[in-house]
Amino acid sequence: MTSSNLTVVNLAALLRTMAKAAVTEAVSQTRTTRQLAGTVEDLQEVELDVAWIRMDSEAMSSDPTQSDNWGEPGVIPTTRLGETFAGEQVRTTFDGSAGATSIRTSALKQIVVPFGAAEDGEHIRIDGNEGAGYIAFFNDDGEMVGYLDANQWFMGTETSDLVRLDPIGGLRLWDDGNQVRVIVSTGEGLQVRDGVSGITGVAVRHDGIIVADPVTGETISIASGSVSATPAPHWASSLALSPGTTHSAPAISSFATADDLDLRFVSASAASALGAQSYTPPAGFTEQTDVNSSGATSLATSLATKDPADAAPSVANFTNTSAAFTRKVGHGVIVRGGGGTSPAIGAVESGTVQTFTTKTINLTINAPASVANGDLMVAHVALAGPAIPVGWTVPEGWKQLGVQASGLGTTHILGSGVWYRKWETGDPTSEVVSINMTVAASTKVHATVVRITNPYAFPGGLDIRRNNRSMPRGQVGEAIGTTATTNWANAALPQTVETISNIDVLVGRTYRIAYDVPNYTFNGLAAASRFAIDIEMDTGSGFTLFHTIIARSMSINGTETGSASGSRSYIPSADQTISLRTVVRQIAAGTGFNIQLSGSAGARRWLYIDDVGAAF
Repeated sequence: MTSSNLTVVNLAALLRTMAKAAVTEAVSQTRTTRQLAGTVEDLQEVELDVAWIRMDSEAMSSDPTQSDNWGEPGVIPTTRLGETFAGEQVRTTFDGSAGATSIRTSALKQIVVPFGAAEDGEHIRIDGNEGAGYIAFFNDDGEMVGYLDANQWFMGTETSDLVRLDPIGGLRLWDDGNQVRVIVSTGEGLQVRDGVSGITGVAVRHDGIIVADPVTGETISIASGSVSATPAPHWASSLALSPGTTHSAPAISSFATADDLDLRFVSASAASALGAQSYTPPAGFTEQTDVNSSGATSLATSLATKDPADAAPSVANFTNTSAAFTRKVGHGVIVRGGGGTSPAIGAVESGTVQTFTTKTINLTINAPASVANGDLMVAHVALAGPAIPVGWTVPEGWKQLGVQASGLGTTHILGSGVWYRKWETGDPTSEVVSINMTVAASTKVHATVVRITNPYAFPGGLDIRRNNRSMPRGQVGEAIGTTATTNWANAALPQTVETISNIDVLVGRTYRIAYDVPNYTFNGLAAASRFAIDIEMDTGSGFTLFHTIIARSMSINGTETGSASGSRSYIPSADQTISLRTVVRQIAAGTGFNIQLSGSAGARRWLYIDDVGAAF
C-alpha cells in the first residue's frame, strides 16, 4: 500500500455511471401490462407470458365450479403459453362487473409483482430474458431503488444513500451527497473516505495501513517494506469531449526529489474513420510512443516523458493532426527518484492496436525488452467501442493507479487506466489481461508498458512513512562488547573495541551511528597524556575517523572514571556498503597510562547504527 492510493480521483462517479448504463440498457425493453375484465381467451404466445386471475367468491358467476380457484379465493396463475402449451388457448369466464380481474404482460419471461402493478408505482420486476436477466425494485414514485443481475447489485438511489457491488468496483457505499464513503475491492482493499473532501481517511490492504488527515491530505502509513519497497507512483487523470487538436494530460505533484521521472499518457477516439493522424509531444517532453489506427473506430495513443520532472509540473498538451476526435482521456504519473542512480526509461513495449469482437477480451501484454530485477513497470491500456468493461482480471502483482472513461451512456465509449508493478527475477515476461465487456461488440484495444530502471527503493521490512517518505525504521546493525574488564597500558594503543561489518545504506536516507560506554577508567601516569574513543568508518577504501565520542587530557597520576556516549547522523551520497568500528587511541603520549572500558550489571558497551528514514 502506498499513499498514492489516497489521491482523490473520481472513480466513484465513473463506476456508478458505467453500472447505470448497463442497468438502463437492461430495463429499457418495451412492456405493456394490461388489466382485463370478462373473458380471457385465445391469447397467443407472442403476446402473453403469464396471465393471472383474481376471483373472489362474490365475483364469480352462478356456477362456481367453472373456476379453478373454487373454494380458495385469491390470486392464482392460469395457463402459461410456452413450449408445452404452444397453440393452446387460455379461457377463463368470470364476472368482471363484480370485481374479478385478469392481468397479462406483453413482455415474455417477465413478472411484475404485485400482479398488474403500474410502471410508476411501487413494484418488483423479475425479468428472465436471455442476456438481461435481473430483479429490479421500484419505490412509490416508480424510481428504481434496487437491482440485481449476474454482473452487479445495488440498493438505494443517487439522491440518497447507495450501496453497489460489481466486479470492477467491488463493494462501494455512497452517502446522500453523492460521495463514495466506503470501498471494498481486491485492487483498493478497504477504504473509508471523508464525505466533504473525498480524501481516504483510512485505507487497509494486505500490505499495510494508511491514515490520512482529511484537511491537509498528509498521511502516515505502516507497510511491508518487502512488498512496498518501491513507493507507488503519483497519479492523476482527466477526460474531455470533442478535444480538438489539443489533447492534455493533467498536472501531477512530484515527490520533490531532484530526479523524479514524469510520464504522461494520452488516448483519443472517434466512432468514425479519421484516416492517418499523429501526435506531437508537449514542450520539454520526449515522445516514447505514437500509435494510431483508423476504421469504423479510430483510436490514437501516445506517451511522452520528462526526466527529471519539474518541481511543480503543469498540464502537458499533446497536439494531434486531427481535430475530429470526440473522446479524450489523459493520465499523469510521477515516479520517485532519490536513489543512488536516477530513474530512467529503459524500454517501451507498445503493441499494435488490436480489435476484438468477443464479450471477453483476452489481451496479451509483453514486458519491455531487457527487463531486470528491481525494474518498475507501468502499463497503460486504452479501449474504444460501443460497450463498457464490467470486470477485469489483472495478473498477480499488478496494482491499479486509476481508471477513467469518456462518453459513458452513449454508443461510443473511450476508457483507459494505468497499472504498475515491480519486476523481480523469475516473473513472467508475457501476461494476459481478461476484460469482460457488457456485450460482444467491436472494441479496439491498445496497451503500452514502460520499463523504468532505478526506481527509488529502500530496505525491506516493516516501514513507517509520512507522505510516502520513510519514517524511522529501527536498528540496522549492532555490536555488543564484553562486560569483562579490559586493560590497555602504555604502548598497546590504539585498540579496536567493537566492529560492525558490511551494512547496506541508501542515498537519500538518514542513519544514526552511535556508541555507548557504561564505564570507563583513564589512569594517566604521566603529565600530558591524552586519550580518545573514536568511531571509524570504512566505505570501501579503509577505515577513517567518523566521530570522536570522548577525548580526555590527564594530569600527573590523574585518574578519571565515568560513562560516555555519543552519536552522529550519516546521509550517504550514494548507495554504499559500509563497516564501522570503535577505537581507543592515545592523542598525546605521556610516560605511562592504563585504560579500562567495561560494562556493568544491566549495562553494555554498544556500537550500533539506526535507519531513521528519509529527511523531511
